[in-house]
Amino acid sequence: RKVAVVGAGVAGLQAARALQALPDVDVVIFERAEDIGGVWRENYLGFGAQVPREQYSFPELGTSSSVLDWYPSGPQLQSHCVTYLESFGLRSALRLATEVMRLRPLGDGRWLLASRCLGAEAEVGDVEEEVFDFVALAVGGFSRKFVPEVPGSANFRGLRVHSAELLDVSAIAGR
Repeated sequence: RKVAVVGAGVAGLQAARALQALPDVDVVIFERAEDIGGVWRENYLGFGAQVPREQYSFPELGTSSSVLDWYPSGPQLQSHCVTYLESFGLRSALRLATEVMRLRPLGDGRWLLASRCLGAEAEVGDVEEEVFDFVALAVGGFSRKFVPEVPGSANFRGLRVHSAELLDVSAIAGR
């Protein structure tokens, strides 16, 4: 059986590890970015996550969550994701800089997945189609930012920034 996991953040990595442990399962992990880690790859620099470390620990590693700060930073969580990836031999299943364009049910329980490479290879942009028996979506709730329109926001003269854009904690220092 062939299984696609879309997303290589915390949830996608855990799903891939659990699936690869099953007999006769071939796992392919698709990640749109050039590295694993999801939201931790780019955010939370210089400050901690908003939830305690237990939310992001990997019990399967056999180490306690005490290897992380109580409210870990993004780089610390990113490093934790890389350790998890390497510990369970998931790198060979990984397709970085590969965007899933569409999924279509085939009517027999299988899925047609279309993807394209976003990286530096010669075939960049070519759409490749593959058939999978199962697809696990782990794209993350924070992968695309949403800024709601708030009445009166046009008159607001202060700094208005989405959390995904807050890469330098000094921008909000003292506020």
